[in-house]
Amino acid sequence: VATVGIDYLHLRGLGTPPDGRLAARSGRYADLRRIFEAHLATEAAAAELDELTRLVAGGRPVCLLCFERHADHCHRRILGERLAGQSGVEVVDLTP
Repeated sequence: VATVGIDYLHLRGLGTPPDGRLAARSGRYADLRRIFEAHLATEAAAAELDELTRLVAGGRPVCLLCFERHADHCHRRILGERLAGQSGVEVVDLTP
């Protein structure tokens, strides 16, 4: 993919912790949000969120990937909200 200008960066610290994944699979989306928001407050996640914010501020398109199909039920939504709030970018879901 690098030949067409697409890079991949795995920001492991921005993944959903196991208890958050369990909450999502169980349909407890409010719990997922609470768990993931607490996770973002950790030093490792905060550092990687800063890195992601710098990438977004650089002006290149960024795509957040996850196995969860529904954006409203995923940590991507929370990350997107943070990014939009910090850098004023528009977040677009690629699936309906």
